[in-house]
Amino acid sequence: MTKILAIDGSPSGEQGNTALLLDRFLAGTAGAGAEVQKVSAYRMHVERCSARCAGFGSIVDPT
Repeated sequence: MTKILAIDGSPSGEQGNTALLLDRFLAGTAGAGAEVQKVSAYRMHVERCSARCAGFGSIVDPT
């Protein structure tokens, strides 16, 4: 089975054109049998790493 992960990085969130386009794309691919997942980066809280990771950020899922 094909797996698709779509990442919406638009600052408009769920109301933007990017989200609309991704939703339609994912509906079509799911209808064709793909396993799909959509992640909205707008809803995530990104912060600096507090450990020894050379300054790379970490992503904290709000759910």
